[in-house]
Amino acid sequence: MTPKEKYVKALKEVFAAQKEVHAAENNPFNLGMPSHLGLSEETFITDAVLTQLSTEVSQAANDNQKFTKLWNLGTDILLKAKEILL
Repeated sequence: MTPKEKYVKALKEVFAAQKEVHAAENNPFNLGMPSHLGLSEETFITDAVLTQLSTEVSQAANDNQKFTKLWNLGTDILLKAKEILL
């Protein structure tokens, strides 16, 4: 597996983990409110969105310019996580 493929795999895993965390009952940010009654779904990753993100990430990995944007996105995610954890 090339470094680029490893990076894409990790980014997909981050999106999947975010979906899992939002769905978890013990998630402190889960308001316990249904998202299908006209409430905003902006903070939730649905299966359809996760599939779309995974597809877009895979396609972008084949284009160096798009991959640079993925790299910047991943860096932003890591910096935000570090900020939250520390």
